[in-house]
Amino acid sequence: MKQLGLRKVVLLCGIAVLFVVYVLQLALTGRQKMQELSFAEEPDSLLIQIGTDVSQTVAIAKEDGAWLVGDKKYPAAESTVDSLIAAIKEIKLLGQASGRTDDAERYGLHEAGRVLVTASKDGKVLRTLSVGKDTSTKSQSYVQVDGKPQIYLAGGALHATFATSVAAVRSKAVYSFDASTLTAVSVSTVGTDSSLEGNFRIRKEEQAAAETEEGVSVAAPVWHLDAETEEPVELDESKVSSWLSSLSSLNVDSWLDDASARAPEIVLDLEAGGKTYTVSLYASYAEAGEDGEAEKQYTASCSETPYYFTLPSYVLPRFQKKLSDLKKD
Repeated sequence: MKQLGLRKVVLLCGIAVLFVVYVLQLALTGRQKMQELSFAEEPDSLLIQIGTDVSQTVAIAKEDGAWLVGDKKYPAAESTVDSLIAAIKEIKLLGQASGRTDDAERYGLHEAGRVLVTASKDGKVLRTLSVGKDTSTKSQSYVQVDGKPQIYLAGGALHATFATSVAAVRSKAVYSFDASTLTAVSVSTVGTDSSLEGNFRIRKEEQAAAETEEGVSVAAPVWHLDAETEEPVELDESKVSSWLSSLSSLNVDSWLDDASARAPEIVLDLEAGGKTYTVSLYASYAEAGEDGEAEKQYTASCSETPYYFTLPSYVLPRFQKKLSDLKKD
């Protein structure tokens, strides 16, 4: 019985200790109220330094109203830059994790592991943010603000946000125009015979407006094959419209730093809005696989950019169109 009473005393003491610890945690948490840090000015430059590897530095700056990224000043994706600016302009500090500088490595804030972000306006630094590890839940991260030693738990996976690259920030857009402004499309395929199958030009012919009882109606334009043929070639308006719509914008899969100049295999000239957009495809072959066959691959170029690029696999067929694909069944 005495042993049973002693156990109860020990258990009650343990509960009391845990209760005291709980109360202290509540008191400390209450003191660490969430802080929201923000600034009103719009940055015109962001410098992102990832660890100590200088080659991973991402410099983003606005020039003549356009965002550019990297030493070569590639056009940047505005939506990506906007999200980076929003992340550094509005920071929610959920509480202080540590006030000791020697805890930096524990939270991923040591020089080799951190991401250092500097936002500036007209050469004036608006904020520096040192970003450490994201938490295991990927919903918070550890940060230091404006060079101060305090380490805070911040809302958002800021390490994943800012650990980016020039390629990730760079815009993938090549061109975009209203498909209704297209007036002609020419396709030239190297290596095909003299038939129109792989070498043809179609042009849009506006139709005269017809007057009806309800008033004047505008007739839809008609696309014709721009060539003399022994037998008339009738194009399927639905197929043509769908194809032309798919050609009205072009985004790359990836940009290529280097690509050797060579003769293109396929060339498309798109005449739209009084301007001609030329897209060229260049074929190459990968090393033969186990089956002994080499896979054909393509790179591309466009008159709208000096850089070569690759296309997503689902986009490639748009530029490999044959005349038979556009004829009425």
